[in-house]
Amino acid sequence: MSFYVAKIFWLIINPFNILIILSLSTFLAYFLDFKKIKLISIFFLSISFIIFCILPTGNYLIYQLEKNFHDYADLSKIKKIDGIIIMGGSTNPYLSKIYNQTMFLSSAERMIEAKRVINKFPNAKIIFTGGSSKMINNKYKESSDAKKFFLQNKIDINNIIFEDNARNTFENILKSEKISNRNENEKWLIISSAYHLSRSINVAKKIGWNLQPYATDFQVPKKFRFYVSIDFFSNLASMQLASHEWIGILYYFFTGRTERIL
Repeated sequence: MSFYVAKIFWLIINPFNILIILSLSTFLAYFLDFKKIKLISIFFLSISFIIFCILPTGNYLIYQLEKNFHDYADLSKIKKIDGIIIMGGSTNPYLSKIYNQTMFLSSAERMIEAKRVINKFPNAKIIFTGGSSKMINNKYKESSDAKKFFLQNKIDINNIIFEDNARNTFENILKSEKISNRNENEKWLIISSAYHLSRSINVAKKIGWNLQPYATDFQVPKKFRFYVSIDFFSNLASMQLASHEWIGILYYFFTGRTERIL
């Protein structure tokens, strides 16, 4: 049930939809001549537009998520690994099925870097975790795309466990831990986007699994720079990404799925 509640909640409060809702309410207030509501709507629409679309709010929030993992993106520094977890979220399995090609999303680096890590540690246990995060058309699984990608890149998929039932980060970690057959002395690496690693690692810590991060798919430079920009769509896209992850982090913390925020 919480999976569906979270999905519906995000549909309502994501920044893009907030701007749409405020714009519609402003239009209706003008049309119906509700003077007080009109002024309130204009005020909140203006503030939201400035925060979401003009200021670098999204990039700053992403920077706060990524900065702790700047030093975890160098494969040459990793010397010994017993197991590897590859987080899903890199492909669109529905479109992949339609076009018979692997349709990558913006976080394709998770898969690309996974290939490099596997080649460096061929004897490590490997788990790819990715089912479907969709409420509809959820019969198409990311694990199918992963199998195709690794086969095309001459990776032996017989050495990889494909977990294809997880619908979100929480389930990714729990289901991976159950099939890992790990022991306490093993060192496991988790591959994901830098902005997504805090939530993933903290879920694992909650169940007593200490994972070493391998950060990919950085969105912002190492040094944050404040600026005002009229690239409205780019700023809104960054805010959309950042707010999705921050809301997820806070939701996991307040529902007891993690014990810390970052």
